[in-house]
Amino acid sequence: AVKSHIPLEVNWGCALSGGVDSSLVCALSKKFKQSFNCYVLDSGGEEDYNAAELVASHLELPLKTVKVTKQKVKDALPIVVEALASYNSQTFLGGLGTYLISQQAQRDGLKVLLSGEGADEIFGGYERYKKLQSNVEIEHMMTNDQNKLWLSHNSRVDHASMAASIEIRVPFQDLNVLGNAREIPTKAKVNKSLQISDKICLREIAAKYL
Repeated sequence: AVKSHIPLEVNWGCALSGGVDSSLVCALSKKFKQSFNCYVLDSGGEEDYNAAELVASHLELPLKTVKVTKQKVKDALPIVVEALASYNSQTFLGGLGTYLISQQAQRDGLKVLLSGEGADEIFGGYERYKKLQSNVEIEHMMTNDQNKLWLSHNSRVDHASMAASIEIRVPFQDLNVLGNAREIPTKAKVNKSLQISDKICLREIAAKYL
C-alpha cells in the first residue's frame, strides 16, 4: 500500500509526528527511496518533536521542523478557516497543523505528503474502544468510525493541505489494508488485559522496522 501511494513523477515526503502510525509509514517508505524529507510540527511541546527526531535519526532521514509562532497562526487563520468552512476550535487546530506542514513542504518543492491518518480507526487506537464490553461492539464502533473518516479527519486533512497546494495520501486507508484489517481478530487489535492494549498487531509490525 505504501509503495502504491508513492508518486513516481513528483517530489514527495512524509508527515512525521513520532507516533507509531506515521513512523511506520516513514520506515516502509524508506524501503523504496533512500532519502526524502520528513516534517514535524514544533508547537512548543517536546514529546512529539523528540519522538520524531529519534525516528528520523534511526531511519537516517532528514527531518524538517515547522515551528509554530503567533504570527504564523495569525497569517494562517483566515486561510484555514475558509478551507475547512468551520470555526470549530478542534477542527481548526488539526487543520492548522496540517496546513503549516504542507506550506513548508510546498516551499521545498514537494507535491505529495504521506500520512498515517486512519490507523487509529482501522487498528483500534482510541481509548473509547477499550471501554466497550464486547469484541462485537468494538468492531461495530471501529467500522462506523472508518465510514465517517471522509467527513472527519480526511475532510480536514484534504482541505487544509490543498490550501497549501499539497496532496496528502493515506496508505493505511488503502482498501486492501482496510479489508485485511477487518479479517484480523479483534483481540489482536484491542485487548485491555494487555499492558500495551491498542493497535497491538500494528505495533508488532512496527517493531520489525523501527
